[in-house]
Parts: sequence; structure tokens; C-alpha cells
Amino acid sequence: MKKEDLKAVSTEDLKKKYKTFKMAFYVLAGIVGIMFVISYFNWREGGFNATVLMPVFFIPMVLVNFFNVRKIKQELITRSDFKG
Repeated sequence: MKKEDLKAVSTEDLKKKYKTFKMAFYVLAGIVGIMFVISYFNWREGGFNATVLMPVFFIPMVLVNFFNVRKIKQELITRSDFKG
């Protein structure tokens, strides 16, 4: 997410962003989880190779999405009686 002041964004746009980022976070977390399982079985069958480390490289992307969702949720809570 590019740097933008969340206070300048309308509440409706923030709610849309929240839903989008939340769904993207769950999808990414699920994909990375599946990648960990597949990597584990690949490691057990064929030993260590570059594909075993691939899920580790995607963890920062999941964390960035998590913190963006959290920031948007906190801004929505300060504006109204948002129940997330």
C-alpha cells in the first residue's frame, strides 16, 4: 500500500479497502501455509533445494498485508462504531 494519510480517505473507501486487504491477507496466508506443507514434503523426499526456502521469502508480504489491515481497522474504529 502506498503511503497515504488514512484520515483523508472517506469511511466508505476505508471499509472497501479493509475488506479487500483482509481477503488478500487470508488468501496469501493460506497460500504460504500450503507452500510450507509442500516444501516440507519436498524436503523429506528430495532433500534440501531452493524450493524449500520459497515460503520463507513470502512471509514479509503476508506481514505487510497484516499490518496494513490492522492500520485500516484501527482508523475505522476511531471513526465510528465499526465492529470489523
